[in-house]
Amino acid sequence: MEKEPEGRLRWLTPEEANRLLDVCRESRNADLLDLVEFGLFTGLRQGEELSLTWDRVDRARGVILLDVTKNGRRREVPLNSRADAVLPSPAWKRRYRQGWLTPSCRSHTLSLMSRVVYRKCPLRP
Repeated sequence: MEKEPEGRLRWLTPEEANRLLDVCRESRNADLLDLVEFGLFTGLRQGEELSLTWDRVDRARGVILLDVTKNGRRREVPLNSRADAVLPSPAWKRRYRQGWLTPSCRSHTLSLMSRVVYRKCPLRP
């Protein structure tokens, strides 16, 4: 049997995911819940999600193509029905930057929102 490579491998428990979504629902930022849901349903890293453009989403094939990843390799991420359902949300249609998939959200704003969410919803390492 091949040995698994070193590195952190961790998923949220269903309870943790529900707690996280509850905290996001309480946020004053209307886009936060959609961003977190999309991330949970796709497994995308925050940077991958925020840099995603519409031309990288192939809804017909049900995949998201990532050209630039943390490890430098191209990959396709399945676009399941729950993630696809987030895409036409009013916030995303109304506020996405030209060509960008996600609503306009500055990284420092997202960083501040993340700290508030994680303070209210601590997750185990």
